Amino acid sequence: MQMKRFSRFFLPLPICLFLHALVPTQPVAAQDLEGTWQGTTLLAEEPLSLVFHLTKVGSLWQGSFDCPNQNAFALSISAIERPTTDSIVIQLPTINALFAGKLRDESIKGVFFQGKHSARLTLTKLSPNKGNK
Repeated sequence: MQMKRFSRFFLPLPICLFLHALVPTQPVAAQDLEGTWQGTTLLAEEPLSLVFHLTKVGSLWQGSFDCPNQNAFALSISAIERPTTDSIVIQLPTINALFAGKLRDESIKGVFFQGKHSARLTLTKLSPNKGNK
């Protein structure tokens, strides 16, 4: 009796695939980058917390960044580039650094470069009500 009831809602695989193709999906790369992103890395054996504030004005990206554990806030970002739809490069001249990453699910995973040092850095987006400046 249970099998009969279940079979009423079962769709053959080709129909499921066809229906899935009709439903528009948003690629990860289209994720909204605008907002505040935070992460901590270990650079030269010292923890470094970074907070990026990204905004889009027209077709250009702008922003600032903070290093809270160094009491440095609202530092300038000279350029934000999007070489591909799922990647971002952020240039930080104030501290002679650069971050290059790729969007993955709800994060940006990449490498932070400063001088001769480099380290992995994963940024997660803060919700609008969590400490945004």
